[in-house]
Amino acid sequence: MGVFLLILGFSGLGVCWAVTNPLGSSPDEPDQYIKALAAAQGEFFGHPLTTSERVAFSSYGVPQIQFWLRVAPLTDVIDQGFTIPYRLQPNGAGCTAGQPVTANCIDDVAHGRWGHGRVAYSDFSTYQPYVYVVPGLVMINASSPREAFLLGRLTFLVIAVLLVAAGCFLAMLVGPGLGGLLGVLTCLTPMVMFTSAMVSSSSTEIASGIAVFGAVLHLAYGGSRPRLAWTVLGIGGALLGCTRSLGPGWVAMALVLGVVLVGRRRAMDIVRQARPRSTAAAGALILGCAAGVTWQLVVQPRPPFSGKALGLAFVHGFQQIPSVLQQEIGIFGWLDTTQAGLSYVIWGGLFVGLATIALFLGSRREKWALGLLIAANILLVPVFNAFFAAPVKSGVQGRWLLPVAVAMPLLSGVIIGRSLRPGSASARNVGVWIAAAVGAVQFLALYQNGRRYAVGPSGPLWFFRSSMWSPQLGWAFWLIMAALCCTVIVVASGMIVWREWPLEIGMSSPDRRDLSLLAPAPDSLPRSQPQGEVRADINT
Repeated sequence: MGVFLLILGFSGLGVCWAVTNPLGSSPDEPDQYIKALAAAQGEFFGHPLTTSERVAFSSYGVPQIQFWLRVAPLTDVIDQGFTIPYRLQPNGAGCTAGQPVTANCIDDVAHGRWGHGRVAYSDFSTYQPYVYVVPGLVMINASSPREAFLLGRLTFLVIAVLLVAAGCFLAMLVGPGLGGLLGVLTCLTPMVMFTSAMVSSSSTEIASGIAVFGAVLHLAYGGSRPRLAWTVLGIGGALLGCTRSLGPGWVAMALVLGVVLVGRRRAMDIVRQARPRSTAAAGALILGCAAGVTWQLVVQPRPPFSGKALGLAFVHGFQQIPSVLQQEIGIFGWLDTTQAGLSYVIWGGLFVGLATIALFLGSRREKWALGLLIAANILLVPVFNAFFAAPVKSGVQGRWLLPVAVAMPLLSGVIIGRSLRPGSASARNVGVWIAAAVGAVQFLALYQNGRRYAVGPSGPLWFFRSSMWSPQLGWAFWLIMAALCCTVIVVASGMIVWREWPLEIGMSSPDRRDLSLLAPAPDSLPRSQPQGEVRADINT
């Protein structure tokens, strides 16, 4: 019951994000909106823009797009025209991008055009089209851009909720109690919630990352739902592999994580013992990754590289690490709407605290696996800057790394949940208080995002009476709904740590035997386990 309420609370919060964020107010959302509508009609490639269309796009597009077209290379390749219904032209959407204005500019098409007649212009013409088809089919029958945006966001949200719920559920089964709960609460950052409820391929990519890593952890720790885990691994891995350019790399990293946790021989045993389910999952992974790689090689343009430029971009990429970590927690809009400083401190403390405790309690293999995830989340920033961001005059974005960043708290929570025994009432209350802090940060994130679009970045803190833009049903309704959803999250967390925490988490756990296989030597065992019991368990 507690897990169901937790899913319900986060799902409701996602709906609040989908409705209260103005049209086009997430990175490249109007581009992806156009891509989805075109994909629903079977138009994956678009057509090159004529000279007049290119002039119109660069002269009358939203300010952010005008700037991009001036400085970015390869725009003659990636900017394409798509045919969409005239009534769904998103003119005005994204007008707040990088601009300190309220969202009422959306109602004035003079603030930015995305096309003319039935032709719409998109910078996302060369992106993998696969995940846009289903949302596009839902959006195509809408009567207005507002309705189409909302339908697209809710469709992406439903897909994300299913994937996230499956991954988190599988992780909590092998990392029960307070540890598993905190891992789930920490991985679902405000940025994850924001992105999940937008028309964005990043929504599916991040959610698939949670599903894949959750399934890998469940299988590695010998969880009680292997059939579900193999199914989630196959579906989530296929989606992750074909959604964006980096997807196949994230799939490979998840599989490497599983091998690091259990060792090569044990990993092969797990695969052999699960046939034919493991074979079906492997087939889905290969097909998804092959589709993504094929599109990347055939369609995606490649900017010119030089050794000197790569080296300089790699070095400069280290300067972006703090900004990227902050974005992973939550910077909204087109990366122009920040949270309160305390929110970053709280969430950063959760990340660091979970990782520190897990490194203290974990076995040798668990420490290596967790260290791999931490290193990847940090060191991939300069790598991505050198190969992906700098060549197109951009910077690394935190959402690019979220598919792997979310695995760190999930693994930390599993390690802690399997190593700790239930404590006193005060120890359990700590979990409830942490959940309350998480709920407060989630609510404040949505509140601050709403304030930015209702009265501007420097508008009054209490913006209800002076709001210049409001979502349907008004701010009061949606903020009350968001508060209720956050309250449900806190209540569900209390139920999990008080009612659904087994009497003893440790050697008596039914799947603890498999964890003993993670330890190559007795001195690398979690500190909470008597080594003698594990030796006996291995010898049986």
